[in-house]
Order: sequence, then structure tokens, then C-alpha cells
Amino acid sequence: VSTVSLRGALGTLFQVSIVLGLVITYLLGLFLTWREMAIIIAVMGAIVTVLLTFIPESPVWSWQRGRKETAAQDLRMLRAPDTPVDQILDAVDSQDS
Repeated sequence: VSTVSLRGALGTLFQVSIVLGLVITYLLGLFLTWREMAIIIAVMGAIVTVLLTFIPESPVWSWQRGRKETAAQDLRMLRAPDTPVDQILDAVDSQDS
């Protein structure tokens, strides 16, 4: 869904956020008991689970399953409203052929 120029940076950002989360967890472990850590981690996991329900399906996934209008709506939501959605989805369609 990201533009070609941003894909590498977004992949790197994902990896850095995982490592940063591990470092913060280890640092908090110096000051908290294991029970406090377990509670914090469980709460954070619950928050992430709830927030994940608001993420739309991948426009490419919807497009490949024939849900063209859903793919276009999701792509407009994930990118700017003036994005040339038809051109992007046509490119996805030509890659699948």
C-alpha cells in the first residue's frame, strides 16, 4: 500500500520499533517486579488488539478477491483523497497477470 519510495523506510521503522520495545521492556524490568511487568504487557497487548480492529484490509488483498470497490475505498483511506486509485489498482491487476 505504501509508495515505492517509502517501502524501505517503513520496513526499517517496523524493525526499529520492535527493537526499541525490547530495550524499553528490559529497562523497565530493572525497576518493576515480574508481576507488574506482566500486567503492563497484558494491558499493552489488549490495547493493540483493540486498535487492530480499526485497520482496513489490504487493498491489494481485496482487489485480488474481486472486491474492487472495497479496495478502492481502503486505498483512498490509506492514502490522500486525490490519489489516482484507478491507476494504482490497474498496476496491481497487471502484476497479477
